[in-house]
Amino acid sequence: MVPTFTNPKNPCLLIATIQRVFVAVKILAVDDHPVIALGVQAALEKDGFAEVIGCDDYRRTGVLIEKHEPDAVLLDLYMPKFELERDFRLLRKKHPEEIFIAYTADEDANLVERCRALGFSGYIFKTRGFLAIRQDIENILNGARVFPQVDQISSTDTCGLTEMQREIIRLMASGCKNAEIAKLLNIREATVDYHKRILKDTLGANTSAEVVAIAKARACI
Repeated sequence: MVPTFTNPKNPCLLIATIQRVFVAVKILAVDDHPVIALGVQAALEKDGFAEVIGCDDYRRTGVLIEKHEPDAVLLDLYMPKFELERDFRLLRKKHPEEIFIAYTADEDANLVERCRALGFSGYIFKTRGFLAIRQDIENILNGARVFPQVDQISSTDTCGLTEMQREIIRLMASGCKNAEIAKLLNIREATVDYHKRILKDTLGANTSAEVVAIAKARACI
């Protein structure tokens, strides 16, 4: 929509009005994967849609919220030492008015519902195109709650594993090291290590070899 100006002869008024109409939204993007973070920043800052403040350590999220007062926080769910229920609840308690958006490649339906229950305003897949991500954020900032339909995405299997976790086990079984798994799945090596710790807890394993053995025995992969 093209704005109209009631007093085009007054240049000061014209400039002030344009600044109000086209002011960029401010997004705090918390993601420890540099390639993804740069891609999101470039897409959201295109055409002046948003000013993006990057953060690669979730522990600095609260400090940066207070410093920059963002319109929304785009939060990766898989970062080293980040525990969703524990750490997000603390963030939510300290910043109850903030808009938080989950931003992840994990398409697990149970995770979507956990985020909805925790108070996220939206859940956006990293696999979506940047234009779609930008539109989702715009809708959320306009008051909508944006979550994928859980009946249209994957859920955890009978072993309690997500598709990404099963893919990591398959790669472990084929002999891939953490660095190789990270490259193949386009995630950080620290994220692979995080998933391996979760897999050990979920399957009751003590070692990576046991994770693979138990997963095969239970037909999880």
